Amino acid sequence: MEASHFYRRCKDLAGNDSTLDWTRDHLFGFFQAFRPDGGRLESLFADIPSGTAVYRRLQQVFAATAAGWQREGSHDPYFVVRAPQPASSDALLASAGDQLASWRSMAVAVGEQELVDLLTPLPSVTLRIGMPPPVDPNDTESLGAFIHDVQSDWHGSLEPLCPHASWMREAFYSIACDYRLANYVTWPWYVHSTSLIDPLKPWFTLWRHGAELRCNSADDVSLFVRSA
Repeated sequence: MEASHFYRRCKDLAGNDSTLDWTRDHLFGFFQAFRPDGGRLESLFADIPSGTAVYRRLQQVFAATAAGWQREGSHDPYFVVRAPQPASSDALLASAGDQLASWRSMAVAVGEQELVDLLTPLPSVTLRIGMPPPVDPNDTESLGAFIHDVQSDWHGSLEPLCPHASWMREAFYSIACDYRLANYVTWPWYVHSTSLIDPLKPWFTLWRHGAELRCNSADDVSLFVRSA
């Protein structure tokens, strides 16, 4: 299937009746048109290699954000977890540690020894109650920014199973403007290209439970949760 034909399918499925030909950029916010359950997307993924596996993960996102996405005539522009699934502090901290270990494995895979050293041994994680501070868009010096760059390099080195991974890049990123979440959902298209095992699953687990991991430095790693 050519990209242009696929984009026409997406446009028709979204109910867009404009005369404009869609491109990859038009898929930004695409999945938002199918809330709360995303059921109508199943046919789109059925004809894509490993599409059913990707769709199952996408369904997890819809399920985690179905409650409260629409309120008093307004709605969330992105997928936001407003009713997190409960989890113990120990379980959340374990997922945080698993995610740090996955990032270290990515650093090993791309030969980024500095990050390997920063994450060896794995930093301790401090549990904090409340919302995390706003992200500094100009941050280039924190451990989190370093991790982001290495993860991007690692993921960019992988070969996707099909062109749809590129065609739908904006759709998956705009779920929550988070490439970590997008990489988790699209993992079935990349699993054949690396020996790492579902390395962003801990990130999704934390997100689903309303928790966010922040890495300022190897001595300052915090996991923010909404309530004890």
